Amino acid sequence: MFKRLSIRVEHATEEALDQLRHINASNGEFALQLEGNQSAKISKRSAMPLLSGFLPVYVGRLVNTTDGTRLRGYFRFHLGAVGLFVAFIGASLLNLIRIITDFESPLSPTTLWSDPRITFELQYCGFCILVALFAWLGGKPIRQKIEWVLRSTLET
Repeated sequence: MFKRLSIRVEHATEEALDQLRHINASNGEFALQLEGNQSAKISKRSAMPLLSGFLPVYVGRLVNTTDGTRLRGYFRFHLGAVGLFVAFIGASLLNLIRIITDFESPLSPTTLWSDPRITFELQYCGFCILVALFAWLGGKPIRQKIEWVLRSTLET
């Protein structure tokens, strides 16, 4: 699930960049962003704006190794979705800390679990984590398609 993707490129770095540009021109489904001479981001182009943050983005870099050029990278969520997720979890954890520090009675596991505000915050954090997990699992077909497009373009 969290494996890094390494693709052996048969050509030099400039030719590999040209082939990546060809993916962008010939395939209308994916958007390619080249950063500098060796970094590339590939994502799905025609995604719904609300759900596009949870679609996988491939971030890779062309690296010269002893056995030739390789495209090494990984998949991640869109940074906007990551920021939103961190904000939701962070706000909930801050509320949880505020609730725990406002207790007047001595803290014990029984008093903590009996407070409905604490159980709500814990359930909310768990729900957010489950949403991210299911979004990651739901993006598997797109990750496989991006990997197939990269392998078919660069390994030929």
